[in-house]
Amino acid sequence: MKKYRIWLVIGCAVLAGLMVWVNYPSESPAASTQHASNTNKPATAESSTKTLHISHNPVARPTTESQYKNIDKPREEVIEVYIPPIAEPTHAPSYQGDLNDHEQYQAFAETQERQLKQQYIDAATDKIKRLEALLARGRAEGISKEQLDFAQQKIAGIKAMSEELRMELVQQ
Repeated sequence: MKKYRIWLVIGCAVLAGLMVWVNYPSESPAASTQHASNTNKPATAESSTKTLHISHNPVARPTTESQYKNIDKPREEVIEVYIPPIAEPTHAPSYQGDLNDHEQYQAFAETQERQLKQQYIDAATDKIKRLEALLARGRAEGISKEQLDFAQQKIAGIKAMSEELRMELVQQ
């Protein structure tokens, strides 16, 4: 029993050492500091995960033009980040009637389905407006024909689904 515990401890220690060795960065701290000083950026600890910081304003990202000119003068690029509006979660009303009354429950389920279809139609109109504005911007900026066609297909698909749901609501 004592040998088993000893081998268990040794095995755990080897496994922990292996995990540290695999996850440890390949560069030494001196090398990463040297690399950072060569690129005029502060030395920072690197991690395996990256965090995206999003604000409600356009993001300013400093870049250097070390390959071209003026190494000491950083240039800022403004990147627009679209953040959809965040609202309080709405919970669908739960069925409050008698579960043995099939017709009443069926009516409740049909009402929920109609509401869902109407919500899709309402959201689709806003989404189509946003996508068409982005499409116009893309045309102005000269994106490729494939990307324009893809965007037009997406808009057409949303319009078709919205129209199909609208027809289903009229028929009910």
